[in-house]
Amino acid sequence: MPAQEPGARFCLLLFLSLASSGLNAGPSLRSRSFFSSPENTGYYDIQAQDLGMWHVPKKRPLQHWRNSSLLRYRTNTSFFPNLGHNLFGLYQKYPVKYGSESCQTDNGPAIPLVYDFGDAEKTAPYYSPVGQREFVAGFVQFRVFNSERAANALCAGMRVTGCNTEHMSHEDTCGVSSQA
Repeated sequence: MPAQEPGARFCLLLFLSLASSGLNAGPSLRSRSFFSSPENTGYYDIQAQDLGMWHVPKKRPLQHWRNSSLLRYRTNTSFFPNLGHNLFGLYQKYPVKYGSESCQTDNGPAIPLVYDFGDAEKTAPYYSPVGQREFVAGFVQFRVFNSERAANALCAGMRVTGCNTEHMSHEDTCGVSSQA
């Protein structure tokens, strides 16, 4: 398992790429950074091409995010125009709603990743040993259901192959679960 501070957790930072901006440098004038919150205009207002993600230890100052990140990766398939142009549009097509669908047969799209720091092999140890048996690293997957039919909005760094997403992460990695 990668070295971490005792009890340390990390934040997942999302970067939406505008047309032809690229994401390998992280936030720039042609990309928008935001937390995956529906209250942020980046969730519904940006017409994006791709998504970048950094796993950064919590409580790190902004100026240290790049150098302290555990993983940095991005998509490069320009998938957003076909899936609603942003997270709001994507979740209109793939609603995150408890009990609405079933595990494995109704999960949303899994998009391959390009790593800027780390790789798929280094990604797996950040997840629980039980969870590692039920995913393939190197993807970001949207709307994933578990066996209790609870939906996870985003599973960062993985394509889920099992039905126990509640065992995947330390905290927010297979993020934002729906509630009954």
